[in-house]
Amino acid sequence: MRSELYDNSITGTLFGTALVSLTAGTGQGPNIPCKSCLVIPDTANTATVYIGASSAVTDAAGYPLPSVDLALPIMRNLNQLFFYSTDADAKVRVMWRL
Repeated sequence: MRSELYDNSITGTLFGTALVSLTAGTGQGPNIPCKSCLVIPDTANTATVYIGASSAVTDAAGYPLPSVDLALPIMRNLNQLFFYSTDADAKVRVMWRL
């Protein structure tokens, strides 16, 4: 099965990037509709960042982001992404496409 994420036919007007800055160790993606996205923690983070589907995400309930791109091929809006880290000011980079 070929993922839409790797479709070469998309143009530059159909994608973008967002930087999610965690505040007090938590953060939520911006309100941007999309079809898929890549998520990667910033290289300057000092602790693991976890991703989850609710604001209650913790290290116990979330999925640890790998240090390489995490592809989320089915995503409707970036505001459905929630992040947690013990690094209070961690950052997460997101590349999305329509």
